[in-house]
Amino acid sequence: MKRQTTVKRQTLVTEVFCGDGLISTAQFLCSAGFFAKDLNDPSTIYVVTAGHCHIPNISEYFYHLAWDQQFATVFIGPMVKYSINPYDYGLISLRGTSRRQIKARPLVRNTDSNICKELPIHDTTQVSSHGAHLCKSGHQSHATCGYVKGFNGIFKNNMTLEPDLIITNTLSLAGDSGGTAYFYEDLCSVSLSGIISAASDVGLLAITPLEIILREADIELIINS
Repeated sequence: MKRQTTVKRQTLVTEVFCGDGLISTAQFLCSAGFFAKDLNDPSTIYVVTAGHCHIPNISEYFYHLAWDQQFATVFIGPMVKYSINPYDYGLISLRGTSRRQIKARPLVRNTDSNICKELPIHDTTQVSSHGAHLCKSGHQSHATCGYVKGFNGIFKNNMTLEPDLIITNTLSLAGDSGGTAYFYEDLCSVSLSGIISAASDVGLLAITPLEIILREADIELIINS
């Protein structure tokens, strides 16, 4: 009589970091800004990114795209709420699948660093001074830093008029939209300041402040405890 061995099916887990890529079914690339809980349903977790990553009239689903990865195969979830005007933010429901689960990591991707490749988010910082050092993490240009050039900035295109933006001279590329904007507490930990909304051809970057997103979206930031 032969013995039978039952092999349990393993559930794979993909960790998603702030600054990782998010690519939609419409092949629109953005970046993860931060993770948050729904204030009305704390069991619901969102990946917060830019609202303009959603294309109207299309049921958008998003997949994970790590830095330097060419193809996205891991399902994250649908964008269940978004805003473009006046404030630019979108909420992707963190779902995954039964065979490939998704784990939110409230850490900023900083893989290019030789010292701290992951930056824990320990707090929030409301930037209030010109010349402050502010950094960002996004899929395309990775982690870069610059300085605050202005407040209450306005971004205007044919469809939107976005107010109350923080303006910096931080390097950013297309595909970084929605990525994390942060302030260093020390060499290896950061405070969250907002997300990337737009970049100009003259090297300026527009950031939507964190406090506006939390208020408008009715969400609570998840930090690294």
